[in-house]
Amino acid sequence: MVSISTQEGVARLDAFSSGATFGEVAFLDRSPRSANVTALNTVTCRVLTREAFDQLDTQAPTIKIRLLSNLASRLTTMLRQNGRELAALK
Repeated sequence: MVSISTQEGVARLDAFSSGATFGEVAFLDRSPRSANVTALNTVTCRVLTREAFDQLDTQAPTIKIRLLSNLASRLTTMLRQNGRELAALK
């Protein structure tokens, strides 16, 4: 479950299914996360550390390019969805 703290408590924003990714924005710009992720069931997560990501420059640049391409695609999808949701609120 993806949630944020509000004045009224905690607001649920989204839920993930198998294969989902999260934390992309904070990972890329090295800022604090804007939401929390809480497991409602047993999960297995794989973590890509910043150190491992930076090592891809020399160890596997093609993989790094693919990761960045996938991140860009995911982020543009999120931006478009947020834009549609904001437009619907007007």
